[in-house]
Amino acid sequence: GFRGGGGGYRDRGPQWPEGVPTRGIVITMREEFGFLRVPGVSDDVFFHISEVAADDADSGAVGRGAEVAFTPKQGRGRASDKMVAGDLQVLPKGSVKFSELLPALRTGVVKSLPNGFREELPDAAAD
Repeated sequence: GFRGGGGGYRDRGPQWPEGVPTRGIVITMREEFGFLRVPGVSDDVFFHISEVAADDADSGAVGRGAEVAFTPKQGRGRASDKMVAGDLQVLPKGSVKFSELLPALRTGVVKSLPNGFREELPDAAAD
């Protein structure tokens, strides 16, 4: 099956192997381009309408909320340092799954924060 890649791309270079198929949801759509939210990827992923299957582009099926399969590929021009989405195909609703947080009480100590998290941890020795 398709799975999201890891990490984002902004100023860090590609984090996915190029050409590995994955899925995402269109979160922004303009006339000729848009951005995808991808499970497991911190930054939104750019796509150009020319990368959308002709039937999907002509029918207007690619809009905000559309679920798509795509192939990550190296960007060109100003986006040459990033991965972009290519070969987009619209999927049926419910095809893209994001992790769900299950309601449960967890105890423990946070030793490190995810990339991009800017809060500082309190000093554990102060307790």
